[in-house]
Amino acid sequence: MRTTKYCLTTLAILFGLNLSAQTDTTNSDADVDNIHVNVFDRYEANVREARKISLQPNFEDTTTQKLNVTYNFTPRIVESDVELDPIPAALITRQRVERFPENMVKLGIGNYTTPEFTLVLANSRSNSLNWSLALDHFSTQTGALRDRVVYNDNFTMRNQLRGGLAYIGRDWRFKTDVDVNLRDVSYYGVPQIAGVNESLADTDPMRQRYYTYGINTKLDRSRSGGSEVFRGVEASYQYLHDRYSAQEHFIKTNADWTIPAGDLDLYLGTGFDYLDYSADSTGTNTYAIRLTPHVKHQVNGIHFTVGLNVNVVGTNTTDLTGEFQDTSLTRVYFFPEIRAELPLVRDVLNIFGGWIGNVDLNGLSGLSQMNPYLQPGVYVRETGVNKIYAGFSGRISRRFGYNLQADYFLYSNRAFFFRDSLALSTGFDPYLNVEYGDMGVLSPRAEITYHHPMGIEVSANAAYFMYNRADDLLAYHLPDFRGSLNFSYNWKKKITLKTNFIVTGPRSGFQPEGNAANANMPTFYDWRFYAEYKYNDYLSAYLSLNNILNQDYDLWYGYPAQGTRVILGLAFRF
Repeated sequence: MRTTKYCLTTLAILFGLNLSAQTDTTNSDADVDNIHVNVFDRYEANVREARKISLQPNFEDTTTQKLNVTYNFTPRIVESDVELDPIPAALITRQRVERFPENMVKLGIGNYTTPEFTLVLANSRSNSLNWSLALDHFSTQTGALRDRVVYNDNFTMRNQLRGGLAYIGRDWRFKTDVDVNLRDVSYYGVPQIAGVNESLADTDPMRQRYYTYGINTKLDRSRSGGSEVFRGVEASYQYLHDRYSAQEHFIKTNADWTIPAGDLDLYLGTGFDYLDYSADSTGTNTYAIRLTPHVKHQVNGIHFTVGLNVNVVGTNTTDLTGEFQDTSLTRVYFFPEIRAELPLVRDVLNIFGGWIGNVDLNGLSGLSQMNPYLQPGVYVRETGVNKIYAGFSGRISRRFGYNLQADYFLYSNRAFFFRDSLALSTGFDPYLNVEYGDMGVLSPRAEITYHHPMGIEVSANAAYFMYNRADDLLAYHLPDFRGSLNFSYNWKKKITLKTNFIVTGPRSGFQPEGNAANANMPTFYDWRFYAEYKYNDYLSAYLSLNNILNQDYDLWYGYPAQGTRVILGLAFRF
């Protein structure tokens, strides 16, 4: 095809040249053999498309029968000489690990004659044995507003000595803690009444002291898995006495077991509590036998915990004054142990809910932790509570988290602290009494958190409380709502800033009786601030501010809080 194209092109060119050679240059209209040739466009040759002339070759397989071929491989061993180069010897040396301070001394001083002191001693880092010893002291003695109370001396002191020992073995962990606690408070909540108690202003108020000694020991397995039935045991003992001859012994033990049940494990908790409380006017012996079987399972992404919390509580109460009859009572409490959690969208939306419950024997130790201004010789009773809750939580983004939840509490024999309105009018009774009653509480609440990689932490929470107490009685000293805004910032591990703004709704101090007005305590605000400058790994300075707004509010009815308190201090680590 290419040769044909070249031939045609050559003939066309020669034919054109021949015509030009016959032309008479003297006459532009001359013809050659009476043929007039006019050339308008340059000649271009066209090549036709290729066309297959023959159907050969044909690749169709015409074999009618496949050949049977047998393969046989005979293994052969090829011997070769391998010479391995030895690995060069590695130089192993002892590497010094950065030393962290194990001990610390902190000393601060503030207005209202407010010293604070902390000493912490501990051993160096160890994989198996650790011990620590800590001593804390805090006291303050003035600052309460004198326009509503007789005494300006609102002395408060807390001393605590803690010691701990922990040993971690291959299969077991052992830990024991010892705690000695001394609390001292003054009954300064005596209201001023003209013509009644002005003479008390220059005297010292009565004081109450609580001395507590406790030890707690725990033994459990180091590994969470395994087929062992016995998982661990914990036991504690606490002894308390106050300035007015009240004494209390509290023993608590519990053990954990795991029993195989088919493809599930049955978790079983057993426990025994014993409380022996005696005072000048009353004595109480209470025991509690606890049994908490439950199983954990997961179905279609839903995490379940289903079980039961059984408590058998026996109480013997003796009235030493003879005003009331001695009682002996045994109660059996059945609490469901139901928890469910469904992560609809991982880390974004998590739905949860449940129904749980428990019994608290209280005792003077627990009551005085909540309110130290108790009348000496108060009655103690156990408190049972059912809690039903539901809500959802998750994250709006990598930095924002949220939690929306509604709780319903159903109390039996809940402890309420109140002022005696009749004795309050005399201006001499400083105590708060204890009253037990049944109550239901509905509490919706919300919380949001924010975290920034630069060391910023922000959180806000709010809760609203709706009380339904039996016989339409008031929920003494319990607020209608509570909320807080918290902020912390850590700049390059050199400067730490923390602040808390807390708002507490109105409360009631006692029930109206006769002409006595209901003790309403208004909403109050408490703003706190803490700053620490870390000069190096061993030395730092701090500043603490309490009640920055100098709010005039009551801790308990008749017990006003301090004004603005400022504490400056140093901390040395070694």
